[in-house]
Amino acid sequence: MTETRTERTDFLGLLALLNADGRAQGWGWPYWNQIMLDAQIAALHDAPRTGAPLLTAPAAPTLADFATGGALLASTVYEVAQTFVDEYGRETEPSTVATVTTDAGITDPAAAATLGATSQAAGFAGGLFEAWYSWTDADSRETKASPVVSISLPYVAAPLYNEVIVTLPVTPASVGAAGANVYCRHRSGNVVLASMIIVDTETEAVLTGTIANCSMPLPTVNTTGGTASIEITGAAANGTETPALTRFYIRKHDQVWTAADRRLCLASVDEWDPDTVSYPLTFSGAAGEIVAGYPPTISQVKALTPTGDVTEAELVASLGEGIPANNLSPYPNDTPDMAIYVKPGFALQTGGRRVFATDTPLAIPAADDINPRKDLIIVNAAGVIQGPTEDAALKGTPATPAVAPSLPEGALEIVTVDVPANATELDGASFDWSGRKTVDTLAYHTTDIDVHLVGDYWNADVQGLFYQTAVSDASEAHALNAVYSDTEVEGALNALGASINDILGALRTAGILTT
Repeated sequence: MTETRTERTDFLGLLALLNADGRAQGWGWPYWNQIMLDAQIAALHDAPRTGAPLLTAPAAPTLADFATGGALLASTVYEVAQTFVDEYGRETEPSTVATVTTDAGITDPAAAATLGATSQAAGFAGGLFEAWYSWTDADSRETKASPVVSISLPYVAAPLYNEVIVTLPVTPASVGAAGANVYCRHRSGNVVLASMIIVDTETEAVLTGTIANCSMPLPTVNTTGGTASIEITGAAANGTETPALTRFYIRKHDQVWTAADRRLCLASVDEWDPDTVSYPLTFSGAAGEIVAGYPPTISQVKALTPTGDVTEAELVASLGEGIPANNLSPYPNDTPDMAIYVKPGFALQTGGRRVFATDTPLAIPAADDINPRKDLIIVNAAGVIQGPTEDAALKGTPATPAVAPSLPEGALEIVTVDVPANATELDGASFDWSGRKTVDTLAYHTTDIDVHLVGDYWNADVQGLFYQTAVSDASEAHALNAVYSDTEVEGALNALGASINDILGALRTAGILTT
């Protein structure tokens, strides 16, 4: 669909690679408006990267129909969809479609007219004569045609002809019409408009052979009441979202969005600022109120992952499940009691990265009078921090010695809480970290070899090798003879070989090398 933007960003120069003038508003290879491409590139560069879409589709707009004020057909279902546009020109998917049915027009006639004929100086020759009628409104719009009625006109002697009298079953006024159109066909010829009844109390038309309009066909669509209009009130933005613009698209119920132009345009404006637009917008069906464009099938506003981030699945696959250092650390209440808190942070689980932006308060149940107890604090399989108050299965059984309950399937242990008999408060000594599964992340890789090597493969023996005394340099240059008799160089090479073998041995012991 045609889309035009006039603003440009610093990225427009990238589009010089296209086989079209980068300054043009028209379409060029690869069939995209280049300034729209410029906006997309700018959005990828500048838009906040939160991992979530910053703009979502609006709710359905509110519609109201009016019998006057426009040129829309009566008894017609219209559908309206709304979209939001962000500051970069990216458009959301359409809202749920809102529908409205315009007021009914004049009802199509169900009864046929009656025919009569007399011999007169003007009229129709003998043969089959058929007639229909339709109701008309004040703007000359008409209903569908009535059922047909026919008569066999006699062949009368010249110079006489058959004058045909068409009688309507009721007056136009009785059905809310302003008049009627009478159509006829003589001897299987063309259907023509034979006469127009323009007085709403008349029921009779006399046909003398003079035709009102020989090129006006029998009506097949009811166009009466075609003065309707629709008022549109757009939906507000969702939550704290801040769309830059909003657009509306209109179609009849049986139409396809992409089959034609659908975008609403009023007074040469086809998009509105949600903060300043004055609702309702009135769609009358006048020329120029529908312009090029139809709603996107999917949202152009995508969730952008922070630069350099891998997906959560990749992160867990690379590092394994666990809780990184300095994340989700428990601590007791400032005023010691049976409450504890878990600091913000994140954990890595098969289900993804579980992020906790604020402290999580937890209550430890009252201690047993006789025996100690061990309770678990976990991140459950659904990514929720829980303790024994939230899940009774995390509360240990009082015993001496106390044993912690089993870790639920898919959960990560944050800490085991030792609850002494008769305890009324907890402190840092109450926390047992031994069951916590930790995982290192790139945030803890530094140039210091003490910090990290390869996760679980870090080994003190390997570390020690990096601090061995360097092999002494040869004190002077020597030339090697065929039997390697230079003892100083030979000793240096032997010492170097021994150190290399020690390194390889330590790597095998740590499981890094298998041979």
